[in-house]
Parts: sequence; structure tokens; C-alpha cells
Amino acid sequence: KAANYKPDLIVWPETATACFLRCEPEYSIRIRHLVDSLKTPLLTGSPDYEFVTRTEYETYNAIFLFLPFCSQIQRYFKIHLVPFGERVPFEDVIPFLNKFLESLNMGVGDFSPGKKLVLFHMPYPKSKVETDCTGSSGDRLLFAGVVCFESIFPGLVRKFINRGARFLVIVTNDAWFGTTSELAHHAQIAVFRAIENRIGVARCANTGISMFIDPYGRVSKKTQINTEAYIVGDVPLRTEKTFYTQHGDVFTYAILLVTIVGVIKAYAQRNQKT
Repeated sequence: KAANYKPDLIVWPETATACFLRCEPEYSIRIRHLVDSLKTPLLTGSPDYEFVTRTEYETYNAIFLFLPFCSQIQRYFKIHLVPFGERVPFEDVIPFLNKFLESLNMGVGDFSPGKKLVLFHMPYPKSKVETDCTGSSGDRLLFAGVVCFESIFPGLVRKFINRGARFLVIVTNDAWFGTTSELAHHAQIAVFRAIENRIGVARCANTGISMFIDPYGRVSKKTQINTEAYIVGDVPLRTEKTFYTQHGDVFTYAILLVTIVGVIKAYAQRNQKT
């Protein structure tokens, strides 16, 4: 139904395809046929893996971008994994911790963190310039995709934007939260990422809340919780770099420094009086 509106990009949520999409032709071919028939790029979440030796491999929580009539699949591996949800922290230092949690049947994942910042590229909407699917020539639009928990890291989003991202997509699986208020809290974090960097945001959540946010933090459209739905909207492209985008948390560090100096000065004056 959403495709009837002729969107420039279709977004599915984190782990929308519960299989190793890139490595299972049965499913990836179906996605390719869909993308080709709609003539519209599709961004979707899916697990992935890569062999590090002939017998050992690492699994990742990934995002894939399919472009129409293009054999190449663009992908990004989630860098910040959920502690005890997607990976056991410090398992290299405390090796028995993972086995202990497995004995409790806690369902802890064993993903490996991604190591690279990857910008997705797609043809400019309504562009008349031919763009090859490798992005090596022609007119292309760069954007960033982050996964779930990563939206709480302003520094990560800032790095993507400084590399040239014109808008941000957040894909998430919020089923972890059930019907608690955490669904709304997690969604509102995306508003801060938009304001900090004056960038348009599209958020896609499997349980809701999916929404569009403009560069000033205003939510134009959103879905309800645990309701089957789709939304179609505009995502403004970034046209500037804010002070925060360029300089990060320098203001915060300056305030912290002033506070420390003030405390030391007050302590010194107090000792002089006594």
C-alpha cells in the first residue's frame, strides 16, 4: 500500500527479515524482485555473518540497502550492541560470564560489534542523472542508518553527519519493551538527534513508534504502539552543520571545567578562612 504513494525510499525495521538475508538466496531474490518491481530502494534490518577463518565466523546485527536493478547490496553492521541482550560485555576478560548466563537460559545474543561507519547511497529523488549502483559516479544522495540502541549515542550520529549524511534513518526492534513507557522514551530520543544536528529523521519500529521528525524536532507523522500501520512522509535534507555537529561536546566539557575550577577555588578560599 505504501508503495502506491511512489516513495523515494522504503524502510523496514530492525530484524524485519529473521534470516541471514544476504546469504540465503531464496529470500534475497524475493527482496530483489520486490525492489525491482517497485523501482524503489528498500532499507531493511537483518542478521548477517562473515567468516574470519575457514571454520569460524562472526554474526552481526545489520542493515541492508537494496537498489532497483542492482546486484550489489549495501550494508552496515551495528557498532553499539545492547549489553547482555546482543552481547555479553567483557567476555574476553571474564570468559566464564557468558557460560554462566547461558546456564540461566537468559537468551543473551552473541553478535559481534561492527567496526566501520558506513554511509548508504541512493539516487537523488526524481534525479535525471544516471547513477550506477556502486555509487562511483553520477548523482547520489548519502544517508546514515543506525540500529535501535545506537540512537542514544549522539557522538555516533554526529560522526555519520560529518562524513556527509544528508538525513538519518533509525530502524529498531522495540518488542523488548512490551507495552511499557520505554517505547515512548526510546522514540523521543530520536528527537534530540534531529535537533542536535538539524537533520531530518525517519524512525521505523516494528512495534511502533515509527515517525518522521524534521530538523527542528517536530514530529510530522507517527504510528501507534502495537498497531499494524505504515506512514508516508517527507524527510528534509540537511543543509547545514550545527555547532554541535562541528564541535561535539566541547561546550559540555567547558562547563565541566568551569565547575571543577569553581569547586577547587571555593575549597581553597574555605581553607584560607579557617
